Amino acid sequence: MKRENEQGEFEYNNEEAAKIIFQNISDELGGKLVFGDMMNILELRDEYFKKVGIIEEEGKESICTYPIDLDLEAMNLFIINNAVKHGIILTEEDMEEIMLAELIYLDIFKQLEEPTHLN
Repeated sequence: MKRENEQGEFEYNNEEAAKIIFQNISDELGGKLVFGDMMNILELRDEYFKKVGIIEEEGKESICTYPIDLDLEAMNLFIINNAVKHGIILTEEDMEEIMLAELIYLDIFKQLEEPTHLN
C-alpha cells in the first residue's frame, strides 16, 4: 500500500494501522472489538485531530503554521465519549493500549521507509 503522498511525505493509512493495532493489543481487548470498531476509533481520532487543528480537512488549507501539543487525555476522552454512539465501550486503559499499539505501526513504517546507511 502507498505510504507517501505526492510530496513524498508519510501518509497514514487507517486500514494498515488497524491491522497492526489488532496484532499488538491484548487478547482481552481484541475480544471486545471487531475490525470495524478499530476503524471507527481511528476515524474518531482523526476527527479530534481536525477539531484541534493537528490535521487539516481535505480541500482546506491549515491556518496553523506552528506545532500543536497533543492533549492525550482530552483526545482519549473525546474518542471514548463518541465511540459510545457507535456501540463501542472503551476505558481509558483500553485507549492507552490502542495508542501504544499504534506506535508499533508508526515504528514499522519508520523502519521500512528510512534508507539504510552503511558506514
